[in-house]
Amino acid sequence: MSKKSRFQKGADIQQGESQWIYSYADMMSLLFCFFVILHSFNHVDDNRMEDITKQLSEAFKGETQQQSKKDFDEQKERISEDELVETFKMLVSQSKFGISQKEVVRAIKNRAKDKAVMDETKEKIQEELQGNNYIEVGQLQDIGFDLALPGDILFKADSFQLTQRGTQVLNDLVATLNTFSDIIQIEVIGHSSSSHKKDEFKELTLSAQRAAKVSQIMIESGMPKELITVRAKGDAEPLFPNRNDDGKLIWANLVKNNRVHLVVKRKP
Repeated sequence: MSKKSRFQKGADIQQGESQWIYSYADMMSLLFCFFVILHSFNHVDDNRMEDITKQLSEAFKGETQQQSKKDFDEQKERISEDELVETFKMLVSQSKFGISQKEVVRAIKNRAKDKAVMDETKEKIQEELQGNNYIEVGQLQDIGFDLALPGDILFKADSFQLTQRGTQVLNDLVATLNTFSDIIQIEVIGHSSSSHKKDEFKELTLSAQRAAKVSQIMIESGMPKELITVRAKGDAEPLFPNRNDDGKLIWANLVKNNRVHLVVKRKP
C-alpha cells in the first residue's frame, strides 16, 4: 500500500470516528429547542397574547375581533398531548440511548394527568379559601402548588405558640385539605426571622418548632400523618432583606419573612 493510500485511509477513519459527535450534538440541540418550546407554552401571558391578537387583527382586517374566553383558550392549546407524544417518538427514534418509545409516552401521559389533577385541586382549594385573606396560593415550577401562611397571624412573636386566630386559620385550612387527602401529600416548611441578634441555630430551631406545630395541628384534625413531611429552613431563605444598608432592622420585612409554607404535590 502506497503512502498516499495509507494517509487517505487514516483520514477517512478519523473523519468517521468524529461523525457521532455531530449526530449527538444535533440530537441534544433538538431536545433543547423542544423543551424551550414546551416551557414557553407553559408560561403564556394571557393578557399579552390577547393584546397581540387584537393588534394583528386590526393590522390585517382593519377591525378588532373580540374572541370569547373559550376560543382564546383553544388557541393556546394548539399543541395537543398527542402531538407532544408524536414529537417525542421522533426524537427518541433518532437517539441511540435505548430509551423505549413506550416509556416516553407513558411518562408524558402520566405527567399530563398529574398536572391536570393538581391544577383542578388548586382551583377547588382556592374556591374554598375565598374570603380568607391570610393564605396566599402560589404555583410551583414543578407539578403542584404552594400555600403560604404568615407567621405573625399563626404564632406569637419569637414563639411557636399558636395565636387564637392562627388556630382558627389552620383548622379551616386543614378541613379543606382533608377532602383531598386521597390525592395529595404535603411538605410543611418553616421559615423564621428573629428581631434579636442573628443566631442561626436559634432561627433553625424556631422554624422547625413552628413547622412541627403546624403538622401536629394537621394530624390532630384528621390529616393522615403519612402524607405529611416537615422541613426547617431557619432564616436561610428570606423573601425580603431583614436590615437596610445601615444595618437597621426593617420590621415590615421581618414580619413577612416569618412564615410557614405548605407545598402540596400529587401523592405517588
